[in-house]
Amino acid sequence: MAAALAPALAHGYAHQIAHRDAQGRPGIRGVVRAVLAEWPLVVAALPTTLLLWGAGLGWWHSTGLEYVAFGINTVLLLGWGLLASRAADRAVALVSTLLK
Repeated sequence: MAAALAPALAHGYAHQIAHRDAQGRPGIRGVVRAVLAEWPLVVAALPTTLLLWGAGLGWWHSTGLEYVAFGINTVLLLGWGLLASRAADRAVALVSTLLK
């Protein structure tokens, strides 16, 4: 989770710095808004974090868990990508690209 939080914080802060106000100061509220806008990056790391946390607590064996986590992440990222492309009205272009 730390590996997801660090880039989210850095990217949000960098985005705010790139869009400073006229005085050249980013402003605390602007920085907080920019960092909070990076929530999808943190949410995307939750399934793997929960799987590893559960294995650490002994809920299941950790042997081969990385393959399960990789499979779950692949399916989730594909699904989220399709939903995002559909929301952006690009589903037709995506399907035609996949069928080529």
